[in-house]
Amino acid sequence: MILRLEVQKNGPTHAWLYRNGRSVFEYEGDNMAQVAAELDKELKSQWSQISGIYVFLGPAGYSRLRATHAFALGISLARQTPIAGYEVWHPRSAATPPPFSKIPLKPIYPPA
Repeated sequence: MILRLEVQKNGPTHAWLYRNGRSVFEYEGDNMAQVAAELDKELKSQWSQISGIYVFLGPAGYSRLRATHAFALGISLARQTPIAGYEVWHPRSAATPPPFSKIPLKPIYPPA
């Protein structure tokens, strides 16, 4: 399962979960705390199923980006899950993330 986190410049925080190339969960909240709570409800004890994390690099408010990156890094470090950053997601309504093994993005963790 892939987790994708995004913060909009003057808008909400989003989270998506993808399983087998299909979106299985989408949530939009006012802040990362709301998104984290909803993800926890959705995943329950299945956090270990996350095999990769995509996190938005900006532009957005510094504090909101920092909270989102800290959340993603916490999951990544706890589960030894790779994390990569992206600046633009094309198309915006993409239902399938690119394969994590072929990331055309900026790897954040584990360090290269």
